[in-house]
Amino acid sequence: APCCAVLLPLSGHAAGLAVFALGNAGFAAAVVVTSIVTRTYRQTATPPELLPRVMATVRFISWGAIPFGALAAGTAAALCGNRASLALLAVLSLISPAVLLASPVRRMRDLA
Repeated sequence: APCCAVLLPLSGHAAGLAVFALGNAGFAAAVVVTSIVTRTYRQTATPPELLPRVMATVRFISWGAIPFGALAAGTAAALCGNRASLALLAVLSLISPAVLLASPVRRMRDLA
C-alpha cells in the first residue's frame, strides 16, 4: 500500500491521471489484502470467548481514528495544499513498513 501511495502525489494533468488511477487501485488492493490477512489472523489467534471483545476493540480504535485523520488531513491540506499533503501522506506511509522490516518481526515464522 505505501508504494502505491507514493504514486498519488505524482499525478498532475492528463498523463498523471493514469498514475493516480494506478496508485489508487494498487492502494485499494493492498488495503483489501491487508484487511483479510489481519482479520483472519486475529480470528484464529484469539480464543473464542474473547473474540467479540477483541473485534469490538479493534473496530472502536480503527473507526475512532477516522475523525482525527480527517482533521489532520484537512489541516495539512489547508496549510500546505493538496499535492504537498498527499506527498506527506506518502512519506509517512513508508515509515510503518520500514520499522517492521528493520525489526525482528521480519524474521518471525510463527506468529502465535
